[in-house]
Amino acid sequence: MIKVISLLKFQLKVLSMYFKDSNWSKEKTKEFFFYILYYLMNICYYSFLCFAEYIFILKNKKLKEIDNKITDIYKNDNQFWVSLKEGYSIKTEKISNLTYGETSYLAIKYSLDFIKLNSQDVFYDLGCGTGKNVFFSNIVYNAKSIGIDLIKSFIDNANNIVKEFDLKNITFIRKSIFDADLNNGTVFYITPTCFDRDNLNKLFNKIKTLPKGSRLIVLSIEINLPELKKLGQKKLFYSWGLADTFYYQVV
Repeated sequence: MIKVISLLKFQLKVLSMYFKDSNWSKEKTKEFFFYILYYLMNICYYSFLCFAEYIFILKNKKLKEIDNKITDIYKNDNQFWVSLKEGYSIKTEKISNLTYGETSYLAIKYSLDFIKLNSQDVFYDLGCGTGKNVFFSNIVYNAKSIGIDLIKSFIDNANNIVKEFDLKNITFIRKSIFDADLNNGTVFYITPTCFDRDNLNKLFNKIKTLPKGSRLIVLSIEINLPELKKLGQKKLFYSWGLADTFYYQVV
């Protein structure tokens, strides 16, 4: 319930920004009512997703404690709002490239099972947000896990959780995913859903440098590169709805 209320607060904040300018054009009015409809549908969907996640993690005490901690941290300043607010201060990136979305526990579990993540792997979440996937891979699969993001609050809060719960083999780094050294990685989680063409090209070039044999989980966008062998594809649940998820191996 706290997660749903937090998302609702974020939606109301966004909608309230329309009233800062008293000049309402026909296009602005249409856009405003479109977002009202979209947010209503999204809050219903997100409520269902949160309930499903709650049931899913009940049996894992540590994961549930960490999920509760993340929820508590972002109950006032929602993670979607934090990403938007701090994203505008990052001059090296377009705000659209920093659009925040969350992977459900159901989706990350399916994906990590599919690519057979194990305790010998080094898992990277490139654009980790609150660290949800990173905590999951570390706690459930005992894999060394690393999250990378440009949003300072995400990285600071996640590293504080690592210290508070005395977690091992897990760290969070504030850096551009394009500048990060990924040579020790074996599994990479990538969410280029809102990337513009420039960032997609940077991503393709980065993928070409990844270690051979490493596995990739890529959301929304199918990548056709000679360096990649496609392993599979699946529609899974994310905070914004169902999305295609692609699985690859670097060859």
